[in-house]
Amino acid sequence: MRSTLRAVVLLVIAAGVMVGCGSDSESSSGTTVDITAANIAFSTTDIRVAAGDVTFVVKNDDALEHNLTIDGGKADKDVEAHKTIKVKANLPAGTYAFHCEYHPDTMKGTIVVT
Repeated sequence: MRSTLRAVVLLVIAAGVMVGCGSDSESSSGTTVDITAANIAFSTTDIRVAAGDVTFVVKNDDALEHNLTIDGGKADKDVEAHKTIKVKANLPAGTYAFHCEYHPDTMKGTIVVT
């Protein structure tokens, strides 16, 4: 009986330690938004997020280079063909336009931050 109780207590302690150490740094530091560039278009053109740190994961499925620019100097980063990048931005509440610097007529959208 004592050894069973000891095993249960050790298991509970170990589980608590693992939960405390298992946090994902992305989720604890803000929101993540996935965007795919394909056929000279963004997969997402209307983005809504909470104010604060936002990580944009941009996957380029095209055979040519694209870019993610968030107006107001919030972001400006190229993504080579068939590559994926992360772009981090701290966004206060407001509305921001975003686009591809190389294809601004077809690759554009809006980010609403609340």
